[in-house]
Amino acid sequence: MTMPNLRWDALTPTIITTALATAVVILRLVVRCKFVKAIGFDDFVIVVSLFLSWIVLGLTVAMVVTGFGSYAWSNPLDIRHTTAKLFLSWNVLYVVLIHVTKASILTQYLRIFPTRTMRRLTWLLFATLLPSLFWGVFASIFICNPVKKVWRPMTPGHCLGTRTYWLSVTSVNIVLDFAVLALPIPVISRLKLPRRQKIALVGVFLLGFFTCAVSIVRLVVVHNAYARHNYTASSAEAVTWSMVEANVGIICASLLALKPLITFFFPQATKERQPPRWSLTLDTISTMAPSEPDVEKGPVREQPSARPMVSDERLEKIAEELEDSDELTLVGTRQSYMGSDARRVRTKSWSEQTILDMEGVISRPESAATSPLTAHMVEEEVEA
Repeated sequence: MTMPNLRWDALTPTIITTALATAVVILRLVVRCKFVKAIGFDDFVIVVSLFLSWIVLGLTVAMVVTGFGSYAWSNPLDIRHTTAKLFLSWNVLYVVLIHVTKASILTQYLRIFPTRTMRRLTWLLFATLLPSLFWGVFASIFICNPVKKVWRPMTPGHCLGTRTYWLSVTSVNIVLDFAVLALPIPVISRLKLPRRQKIALVGVFLLGFFTCAVSIVRLVVVHNAYARHNYTASSAEAVTWSMVEANVGIICASLLALKPLITFFFPQATKERQPPRWSLTLDTISTMAPSEPDVEKGPVREQPSARPMVSDERLEKIAEELEDSDELTLVGTRQSYMGSDARRVRTKSWSEQTILDMEGVISRPESAATSPLTAHMVEEEVEA
């Protein structure tokens, strides 16, 4: 008695998810070449991961052709041997595939997040991947001693329990998935992004946690099938959920790189309708009469009324008190938002007015007025 449904249940999701992962990676490469015009090391790593996914798909097809998903006693002995060898190879490449995908995500973190703490934690997770990869490959190859006992069960020797193997490999994989996805959350939570962009970013990471959910579902399904002593079903379901997990991981690793493509086709998707709360204005501070503004781009809006001027002596004194400061504190009055492409208006004096947004550049002239000098300190001096 054969079980063709089990065979196709193992193959169909593998084909569908591999095709989706391929499409997403191709879009990622198009974005990197056409829009960003730069290929990063993380792009090469994700291509390697996709290549491994196609190899694993080929092994899955070969296993189905040789009877995988059928009851073992319904197949000739030589077919059973071939299927067992293919399944052993499938296990090894699957372990390599999921670890390469995690390495691609971590490599992307190194490119996106330049802070020292973030880079150290990323390298720490890289170091954690190595023993996990070693254990997964080692346990897959030497699950039986001697190895040929995998396809020749009557050979003298002993084997590690299949359930023990899946529990150990899957548990470590779930922990690493959560660690990799949770690593940038503290950094992202402190970013002052427009609401739509923050929602999109959170959505990407929630989809990433879907990979963890798939791993947990796979663990439960395989455990239950094994507990019913239905080893054929447990193997087929393990392959099904494993490939869904691996390909969803490839998709999630590529989503962050697709933002330029989304912005190109849906420019309104990343724009805010309401003025963002993080738009600030540094008021002009000058000891001489304001000159005509030099507008870099866009029309000039009406400027706020001039503040009382502060003496040069007092400005120099405040600058000397703050000369050891490494940060520029941005404190000032809020002003009407000038759109997603905020204009910068420079005066010809030694001070300047800068409208800040998250994608802009903060200028820091060497002048005492715009170095570590803060707007609120000047206001206090004016009031005094």
